[in-house]
Amino acid sequence: MHPPELFGLHKNALIIRDRAKSDMLFTSIIATNITTTRGIINEQNLKSLVEKILEKIIKKFDIEIIMAKYPISFSSPMNSFLLQEIFRYNLLTNTIWTSLKEIEYSLSGQNVLPDALENVQFL
Repeated sequence: MHPPELFGLHKNALIIRDRAKSDMLFTSIIATNITTTRGIINEQNLKSLVEKILEKIIKKFDIEIIMAKYPISFSSPMNSFLLQEIFRYNLLTNTIWTSLKEIEYSLSGQNVLPDALENVQFL
């Protein structure tokens, strides 16, 4: 495989390509696993998928414990990087968990699905 710089692209071009491929893969998997014969998502299948993901999602990492084990110092920049990535991961898992809970509540009729999540089905 040729490096992306050879074609005048940024070195992160491979990451963007891989992300697009994984998005397409997961979209295809979800579309084939939880659709009815008309191609519309079945609410019961969606509810079971949401429950499975909520069961498997990793809880937030405790930043204080990690900071105690891997203190940030000038001599170890990887510890700073680790902390930044864990913070980002915690934000991501919080967003995923919140979105899944909103879907779960809307499927049970407890609230209305927000517009941001309503538009996801059309992507």
